Amino acid sequence: FFFFFFFFFDLPFSCFLVTQMAEMVFYLHPDGDWRTGMKLDSHDGAKKTTIQDGKHQLSVPGDHTHPFHPEDLRCVDLLRMTDLHAAPLLHCIKLRFEKSQHYTAMGAGIMLSVNPYTPSPCDSKDAMQQHLLETTSSPHSWRIAHMAYHRLMIENHGNQSILISGVSGAGKTETAKMLVEYLGALSELHTHHPIQRVDARQINTALQAANPILEAFGNAKTVANENSSRFGKLTRLLFHGTSGVLMAASMETYLLEKSRVVKQLPGELNYHIFYQFLAGATPEQRKAYGNLGRPEDYRCLHQRSNDVRSQSGRPVDLKAEFKDVVAAMVLFNITDTEQDSIFRVLAAILHLQNFQFATDQATGKARIENVAPLQTAASLLQVDFEGLQSTVLEKARSRHTGVIYATAAEAEDSRDAISKALYLGLFESIVGKVNGVLSNASFAVIAPKEILLLDMFGFEACQLNSFEQLCINYANEALQHHYNEYTFEQERLEARAEQITLQHLDRPTNRRCLDLIQEKRGVLAVLDEEAAFKLGSDEGFTQKVWESCEGNPAFGRPKSTTPTTFTIHHYAGPLEYHTRDWVDKNRDTLQPYAISVIHASADPCVAGLGVFREGLQSGEVHRRPTHTVASRFRQQLLSLMDELGRTEPQFIRCIKPNDLKHPHHFHGPVVQSQLTACGVLQTIAMKLQGYPVRIPHAAMWQRFRLIAPRH
Repeated sequence: FFFFFFFFFDLPFSCFLVTQMAEMVFYLHPDGDWRTGMKLDSHDGAKKTTIQDGKHQLSVPGDHTHPFHPEDLRCVDLLRMTDLHAAPLLHCIKLRFEKSQHYTAMGAGIMLSVNPYTPSPCDSKDAMQQHLLETTSSPHSWRIAHMAYHRLMIENHGNQSILISGVSGAGKTETAKMLVEYLGALSELHTHHPIQRVDARQINTALQAANPILEAFGNAKTVANENSSRFGKLTRLLFHGTSGVLMAASMETYLLEKSRVVKQLPGELNYHIFYQFLAGATPEQRKAYGNLGRPEDYRCLHQRSNDVRSQSGRPVDLKAEFKDVVAAMVLFNITDTEQDSIFRVLAAILHLQNFQFATDQATGKARIENVAPLQTAASLLQVDFEGLQSTVLEKARSRHTGVIYATAAEAEDSRDAISKALYLGLFESIVGKVNGVLSNASFAVIAPKEILLLDMFGFEACQLNSFEQLCINYANEALQHHYNEYTFEQERLEARAEQITLQHLDRPTNRRCLDLIQEKRGVLAVLDEEAAFKLGSDEGFTQKVWESCEGNPAFGRPKSTTPTTFTIHHYAGPLEYHTRDWVDKNRDTLQPYAISVIHASADPCVAGLGVFREGLQSGEVHRRPTHTVASRFRQQLLSLMDELGRTEPQFIRCIKPNDLKHPHHFHGPVVQSQLTACGVLQTIAMKLQGYPVRIPHAAMWQRFRLIAPRH
């Protein structure tokens, strides 16, 4: 009686009590981080809310708060949360990370992996053994690998793929290595045949041994990552069709960052191998390769004392790493003679980049100021010195006008083009050697089953975005489209299994952005068109892109009338691109005469590198290039996506917890931006459209049992 009297006759006071009851909520802090606090009251017509966070009180907009459900924070699968929202999602990931549980599932085929930046117990050999024997069901990248293998060999779902993505420093490379080791060990458990076990162990060992040499030639220190992969890699694992044992493998690489060979951004370094080589070369080698000096003696290495690469806060042992690289070369059947050729090419690049050009005031032609490094490079490459000198000082040779001499800037570009082509050829030849060992000739007659592991560079947004960033982000757009199609289809299948009719479900798509980049009259097509003109220019390309692409909603034209930039609205957000040097980068051509000079090397290893391999036929000295960087990469990417489309995919989204690479520190805004960029929050938004309440029966009963009807 007292309660009803109080409620009906003293309503204002009762309302006051209700509004003053403290309630735990999530709130969006002014720094962009979702945090937890006590909601004390709402005021100004509920437009403002007072939050008590520890000892601090602050007022936030009313729509910057979100209900707090503690049971959601115990979820190991984000899609099983009763409240699909960024705030509890981030908090759940953070709590797991702080407990050294840096893996969180997102449905059956998606795993989030937050880089701990320190060895973690859940990545130990004992933990791997538990996953192999299926004595644990805790989230892990190994669980994704286990599921892919099970679907391949037990459920016969066809070939599988695991797509590893994330920004630089998120742990993609380490994740890929862990998956390869796990799948090799898992396949061994599925056969009792001793010879097959030996084969599997040998392939697994070779895959692990490939890491030092591929990282040496393909990884570099960047601002974001001490060991950043500067290329994309597809690892193809082939399993015996009936026994399921790992029998062979191969690797395909994509878009090595060649420009790093000649120039790096402040605070970044060249490829690891140069520093390892200078640290580990014997006195005899140092003398034989042109009296090698220290890294700071070479313009293309650009190393200062504060740029030294470190691991766990300590400088890496470059001599030990060089020994590992040499040991890997032996394992992959790279002979002493071939090793000598590799080291001579590395030394030649260092010397090539060390001479400088000046301008002859009388003629305007380029001249070499210090010719000794060029002479050393020619000797190391075993090519004609006069011929090599002509390749950098001559812009072109014509039957009609004779020799056209280069300016200092043009000569420098020619010298850089030779260095980049030599290094790319070296990298490709090493990948070829690795594949030679990973392949298994006796296995070719057996119909294999495949798991593809794709470790691709993440979306890049730099202070100055150029042609390289467009190619990288184009690849990410294509992979994001693949992810969108998968998650949409999974949502439809889940609804069908639950016998739910989805009234409204927007298919997430970035098709307009893809069309803007890759289709006819898109950015790449216009760039190729401009590169085909002898007098094609960056300004002409930019102007044509403005005119051709302006009708696409994903395209943005700057307010400035100077044709130097344009904007693309990517799935991860808008990004402005600066078009300086795009036409030349897309052509990426060596002077035909340079190809013939290197091809004539007395060293067959040098003569057989990359673009120099076939040389030039008689009369081809004046030919123009038929394939651009853009067209080659577009074709390569379309082929990759076609192959991935024939597999059943799983996804591992690698996340870096902070920008400073500090262990045990989780910075919410940094993580949230990555979850947005890799499509996780987009997936949550799609599921909210379809069927937002996804409470398992047991949790539903636990929460609402007091009001459940009783019969």
